Amino acid sequence: MIVEDLDTIRARLDSDVDRLHPFMRRVLAHQNMGEADLVKYFRTVTDHARELALNPPSATQFAGEEVREIHKIWLTNLSSPAEPPAHYIDAYTEYARKYSADGWRFTLWVQDESAIKSVCDGIRSSEVPLDIKVISQHLSAGQWLDSFNKFIEDRKFPFAADILRMKILHTFGGIYMDLGAFLTDLNVMKFVTANFDYGLIYWENLFFQNSLMYMRKGNPVGSAFLELADDPYLMPKSLVDPLDALTEGEIFSGLGVTIILLTLSKSHARTFPFLANGNLVSWSSQQSWYFNENGQRGRFGNTYVPESKPSILTEDGWDRKSTTIFDVVNTG
Repeated sequence: MIVEDLDTIRARLDSDVDRLHPFMRRVLAHQNMGEADLVKYFRTVTDHARELALNPPSATQFAGEEVREIHKIWLTNLSSPAEPPAHYIDAYTEYARKYSADGWRFTLWVQDESAIKSVCDGIRSSEVPLDIKVISQHLSAGQWLDSFNKFIEDRKFPFAADILRMKILHTFGGIYMDLGAFLTDLNVMKFVTANFDYGLIYWENLFFQNSLMYMRKGNPVGSAFLELADDPYLMPKSLVDPLDALTEGEIFSGLGVTIILLTLSKSHARTFPFLANGNLVSWSSQQSWYFNENGQRGRFGNTYVPESKPSILTEDGWDRKSTTIFDVVNTG
């Protein structure tokens, strides 16, 4: 199953250039790279993972404790809370029931249990080992909270979740999954955790999605990302052009994670690419913050982002800014 998914990614790379995301195109221009360089990176990532899948090393490449924890998030407007889709919670509960005996731990991160009391009560009454954690009680404060809280205030919950998921993985390690994302068989993580620092969904626009991510505690990608959350002006202005609510959000999405990986030394040998909705990953999205196929806007209390203004960045915020995210990433 692993090799089949990797072969599918590899076969798509050349044609995926035609769908190159505008953000990634700006990255290439900023870094004096060509499309072929980006394709080569993803091909190297995929080929390395494929070689290890076909010829697994006799021993793990990484020492230290293996973190077997799944993290999911639900954020809402506390003054008018919306509950997560019931079928996602039911699926997560059954997932925890299935894999907890194998030593996996499961967590749902929330702002306030009382805001979604019936959901939390239902999880507890199921007697499934699925832990509910309140964000403020388990994560350290810091500047990252400024960006997080501003997105919460403006009801851009997916953008706030982009920051939160990285803070969680950097603090605890493990796997983050969107509510609609699941690994079809958690046993594949024995291979991934033994041989890679990172695992992310490869997306057809030549970047890594952050809807499912595996990372180790204290990892350098998370360190660089959290510096970006502390100071979003580390992202070069030319990559946030034109500045609007959508390009602002891209900074903290999988696009931002991808440019950190591109800059990080030897990340091609440290990253496992998951194929979206292949053999290993099942993933569906509620498309809650933009126009979706049903014509609904801003679902679950989310702002309809395309018609909103930037929450954090201003045009003059880059004045006298000389350091960028490319300088922050540890390339050693």
